Amino acid sequence: MTSQITPVTDGQIAQVKTLVEAAVRKSGLDKDGLQLVIANGDGLQGRLVPILQELGGAGPNPYEDERTKQSYYYPPKGWTVPSFSEQLQRLGNLLPGLTLPTQAPEIAVPKGFDSFAIVPKVSALGRIFSIQDPYGAGYGQVVEQLLGLIDKQRKFYNCRKGELGPNYIRIEKRVRGRLQMTESKAGGDCLVVPISFGNLYAGYSPRNARETALRAQQLPFITVQVASLLLVMPERLVSYDDLWIDVPGDQYDWLADGDWSNSLCFDFIDVRLRFHASDAVYADGRYGSAVAFLGV
Repeated sequence: MTSQITPVTDGQIAQVKTLVEAAVRKSGLDKDGLQLVIANGDGLQGRLVPILQELGGAGPNPYEDERTKQSYYYPPKGWTVPSFSEQLQRLGNLLPGLTLPTQAPEIAVPKGFDSFAIVPKVSALGRIFSIQDPYGAGYGQVVEQLLGLIDKQRKFYNCRKGELGPNYIRIEKRVRGRLQMTESKAGGDCLVVPISFGNLYAGYSPRNARETALRAQQLPFITVQVASLLLVMPERLVSYDDLWIDVPGDQYDWLADGDWSNSLCFDFIDVRLRFHASDAVYADGRYGSAVAFLGV
């Protein structure tokens, strides 16, 4: 799975230099100590490269083998992403406080993706729900609001009810950085992006899907985004045999004890949609992670 790489800019390099300069000043090194660092320049570069790759979502994917054969698929009765106008109407009825886009993109949908979708910004949802710090401590509250709307719309079981505080759920730090940067560049209250609602990464473990997406021009979706899409597109998951949906962009801690090794998902159990968590290491052919393509 490859995509065209966008070169870094001179301005970005200048910003990184500024960050390194600030780190040098915070290091507490004196003149002689810093000279030793300069003399060991190769060693410094050798340590900086993997740090930059890790923070920037590059480098080897340690989870690339966590993949199995797809066994569940999109609903068999010809499910597709609703038209742009239909999404606008549904989203406007569900979340009337949003400023919605007015024009559909006139760009081809990339190969492997379903169609363009209208995805509310996390910041906009925080505003209309009156929640502070929606990317951080208040994130779980935004999730709860959207799950509450799903519960009003259809038969639904929230297995994580009461366990969505900041000690339980968070946006993975690299995903959060990419998300905030993407939202800051877009006008209005919504992103309009090509999505895969699970099929592209069917059979991947959630953490493999996240790492693969971060290395491409893609955004691993978080619970807020998947829940928003399910509100607008409830037909996507209506029976046990429909492809279940992993949420690759979030991390979950079952016991709120600092172990963030789990991920969240939506599946269909006992004639109702279910929201719950499982270990992010598991590759299950019944699930596929939801992502967006950002290279348009």
